[in-house]
Amino acid sequence: MKWSMSELHRRLATIRGDVETGHLSMALQGLVAVWGETRDPQVANAIFALDAILAPHRPRLPRTGSGVISPTGWLRRASDPHPADISVLAGTFFLHGGGRPAVRKRLQTLQQMPPDPRIFQALVEFLPRRSDRDPTFNPALMRHADPFCPDVKSTTRIPTGAHRELQRWNTDHVPVPADAWQPIADLELPRPGTKKRKIWFELRQPVPNRELDELWRAVMDAPDEDGPRHVFADCLAQTDPELGRFIQLQLKASHQALTGAEQRAVRAVVRDR
Repeated sequence: MKWSMSELHRRLATIRGDVETGHLSMALQGLVAVWGETRDPQVANAIFALDAILAPHRPRLPRTGSGVISPTGWLRRASDPHPADISVLAGTFFLHGGGRPAVRKRLQTLQQMPPDPRIFQALVEFLPRRSDRDPTFNPALMRHADPFCPDVKSTTRIPTGAHRELQRWNTDHVPVPADAWQPIADLELPRPGTKKRKIWFELRQPVPNRELDELWRAVMDAPDEDGPRHVFADCLAQTDPELGRFIQLQLKASHQALTGAEQRAVRAVVRDR
């Protein structure tokens, strides 16, 4: 592990604070970063637990007129994914059209994402489909290697390169010390279905940096005031122009009628997200 113990303590304490204040997406993002550094099974368990809580509230992937997942919509969502999107993106990379070149493109996209046990689990589940024959499959599997994934024990078709990566992590694994894990080990996660409205809002904004996080908390602390929303939208527009503009137009619509072009812009965001 490259991190110092003080850095690990700091990150886990930040995750605890995010969970306690209801910022589950930020907590999930933080846990993924910790897992990528440690590949620790208790961190992976926490990731899957938070993912299950957020899953019922995540926006659906864009679909075509026939109801199947849109290949371009998949790539658009995967280009800047929300932490709660990862499991559904990984679980659908092989399920829709475009043929082998499109599957390869989606595998390459997964390979560029931060190491995540949810991606590894999804890839292992596709091994019986012989998708490991694609030359991009093995690198993606190695990128997200989870040495403690339960599904690994039930399959004998792990490619050689990924098997070596799993062995390396098994050999080098240093468990997260109990005193470092304690800041979140005793947390009681909210039950699925609680605070639905807050989770709905959270899943429809990009995971913020700390500046955006403070602005978002100001919005949540003053739900009847437009001022914090204007500031949040202006800041968000710097990193996500489409969504920032969407919030700005929503605020404008509460005071005056939108032009035809503005209404079309709002509908486009709702349709694509």
